[in-house]
Amino acid sequence: MLEFEVKKQPQTPGKVVLEVENLIVSSKKNKNSVNNVSFKINAGEIVGFLGPNGAGKSTVLKMITGVTFPTSGNIKVEGRVSALLELTSGFDQEFS
Repeated sequence: MLEFEVKKQPQTPGKVVLEVENLIVSSKKNKNSVNNVSFKINAGEIVGFLGPNGAGKSTVLKMITGVTFPTSGNIKVEGRVSALLELTSGFDQEFS
């Protein structure tokens, strides 16, 4: 099960910067890797996606950044979005 944790900063302006509504991603095997996910993120909030392997965490992030698209549902983004989706992205093993 995919879970979301939202921590608000002391002076959150309250403007919605990301809204995800009823996301569903179906695979060829008729299994939903993401099933009816909805959430809103306001400016100033810090968000973490928690869940076991296969829960859909990376899939949701890929949809938010436009790398992949949902079977159904809506994603509204205000502003720019970028993400490091791989654990080793941006790290040089020689210097870490």
